Amino acid sequence: MSLQDRGNIKWQGMIMPEHKAQILHLFHDDKKETKPVLDEYQLEEINSIILESLESEKIIRLKLHDHGYSEMVTGTVTKLDPHKRLLHLTDPDGTVKPVKFAKIIGATI
Repeated sequence: MSLQDRGNIKWQGMIMPEHKAQILHLFHDDKKETKPVLDEYQLEEINSIILESLESEKIIRLKLHDHGYSEMVTGTVTKLDPHKRLLHLTDPDGTVKPVKFAKIIGATI
């Protein structure tokens, strides 16, 4: 009677669904970034780009920081609301997206 070897199967690990979810959560958290602190010059530059887009309807790209992750949004500034501290950005499709001032970390034309 000869024993049949299982090959590489015997060396494959087993992972429980709970462990897999926890590992994925850790990898997801590793990608988080801290929000950069903007100096006065950077804030002034972002402000002038936003005002230029509002006045001349130029398309701008805003870099936003939200819960540890950054994203880029593109559109024209159609309205500023200083009381609610947000601006309304209309993307090329015509969708209006409210953007909080506190989330903006960069702006380019």
